Amino acid sequence: MKNLSIVICVSATLLLNVMWVSAQSSEGVHIVDLSQTEIRIFNKAKKLDTKAANLLLTDSLFVPHANFWSSYVGSKTEFLRWIRKSVYPNLKEMNRLNNRVNREAIVKKIAEADALQRPNVVYVVFGPGCTDVGKFTDGTAVIDLLHGQNALSGL
Repeated sequence: MKNLSIVICVSATLLLNVMWVSAQSSEGVHIVDLSQTEIRIFNKAKKLDTKAANLLLTDSLFVPHANFWSSYVGSKTEFLRWIRKSVYPNLKEMNRLNNRVNREAIVKKIAEADALQRPNVVYVVFGPGCTDVGKFTDGTAVIDLLHGQNALSGL
């Protein structure tokens, strides 16, 4: 019970202090930059026991953006499996990449997209690296900073 109370307090604190870059670009595209929040939460969760970490990860990252994560990674269970198997072993490199990200270049990349193909919402994430820039059927798009193309360019 004590661990659960700690996780709830940590979750609430992180959610209140979340520094999501959520902005409307001049082209009318809503940009949701989860990358910095992900890094902060991944680092915190890695130090917790599995139950507490899963609660923190789902409450702070998955639930608020369930439609996006479900489309890109899969169910909550698949999301947590991805973090355990891919994120935690590579967290040191992800922290390094996070410090190199050129967020202005991201906005420029979105602005340069063809107006007819431009998405309504763009999520900027440290995801599984499946795509550099991808678009879902609902008009939402993703820029995955772990895709080789983006990681190498320092996007």
